[in-house]
Amino acid sequence: GVYLCRQHRVDEGVTKMLQVAANPLYRTPEAAYTNIGVCLRTAHRDNEAESAFRRALAARPSFAEAAFQMGDLELAHGRALEARERVEKFLKQYNPTPDLLMLAIRASRTLGDAQGIEHYSKILRADFPSSEQARSLGASPPANPG
Repeated sequence: GVYLCRQHRVDEGVTKMLQVAANPLYRTPEAAYTNIGVCLRTAHRDNEAESAFRRALAARPSFAEAAFQMGDLELAHGRALEARERVEKFLKQYNPTPDLLMLAIRASRTLGDAQGIEHYSKILRADFPSSEQARSLGASPPANPG
């Protein structure tokens, strides 16, 4: 399915991945639904992509990639508050990922929330100091002498 999507054969790829997700022997339908959503986004079919990401999160709420993809879609559609709330809700129950933390930083920037930017930047630098996302933030800000 993913191969077909990369070949711009979106409908065929989605059909194959839906078959995989529906197979009771396939243990990670959330991955198939997330791949479907990513495929549909590349074809600018964002409403369908959102539905696929919702199905992925319904199948496994702890699947970080689906939470990231859904939040990224929300942010791309001007729904920065929803995107950040999605990350916050995820982080209350599950472990952070560099992508999710960077999404929260991007959403906070869009919202003009300096405290949010600082909060998520600190977590990203502390938990994932060598990640590409942490490096993209640049040097740590100087400590506030208070």
